[in-house]
Amino acid sequence: MCFVIIQIVVCLLLCLSTAVAAAVEVVDMSFLGYGEVRTAYISRGKVVDAAPFSAQFVDGKLTIGDFGSIGASVWSASSFSGRGQSVSKRYAYNEADYNLHYCYDVKLADDWMLSSRLAVQWVTFPGYRHPSLESRREWHVSQRLENPWLTPYYLFRRAYEPMQWCYWRVGLERRFAIADRFAFIVDGFGEIGDERLSFCQYGAPVGRTAGNCHGGLNALNVVFGVEYELTEDIKLYGSIRQFGLISADARRDVKASSSAQAKRDLTVATIGVEVRF
Repeated sequence: MCFVIIQIVVCLLLCLSTAVAAAVEVVDMSFLGYGEVRTAYISRGKVVDAAPFSAQFVDGKLTIGDFGSIGASVWSASSFSGRGQSVSKRYAYNEADYNLHYCYDVKLADDWMLSSRLAVQWVTFPGYRHPSLESRREWHVSQRLENPWLTPYYLFRRAYEPMQWCYWRVGLERRFAIADRFAFIVDGFGEIGDERLSFCQYGAPVGRTAGNCHGGLNALNVVFGVEYELTEDIKLYGSIRQFGLISADARRDVKASSSAQAKRDLTVATIGVEVRF
């Protein structure tokens, strides 16, 4: 699977670079990839799979003069669980996301950089035919204000086909250099959704109709991470994430569910390796 992902991204970038090379100066072509294992999968303020899973990611981009950069990426996840495997409904979660994106950085001052990203993403669920797991398309907008102190950031996701909802992830991140190769990261963020997202994630509120789902701040997260630069291009990392629902409607609905994935609070561990070239 990983080799197929790499081939897709490389082919897209080679075709793109051939088309633009005659007209624009290509300053740089770069690739980033990682493989990691997490003890659970959380998405948009909900525990999707409480079993361990692996995630693989490959991203390639072209930096084109002062225009910024354009690229493509693929992210895939597959649960280690074998419970209830079925093409109609299975707890062994599988997902593959395909993404085309444009990035632009603005240097505001020494050590201060505003990074912006616009992307269109296709979310697919290989091997499923259950109506609740339809493939969908999304627009993503994100920005980060990189600086030596405290980095604010946000991610906005807008699903527009076949379902429609809005999701925001808003947070603050702080990096501490422990030694030449070690870094410690603290990241805190909130997950916000509109009424349509709340209905998609948690269902109709207990005792009320679907139209009365409450949008707003659904969950809070705190992440403590550590990174070690094995070489200039290879990095090892690990983290502990504490997830908690704070929406009264979401906590009540998740508590009423009999699903094995119905968790209102959860601690998730991650280990992985990142490669750049």
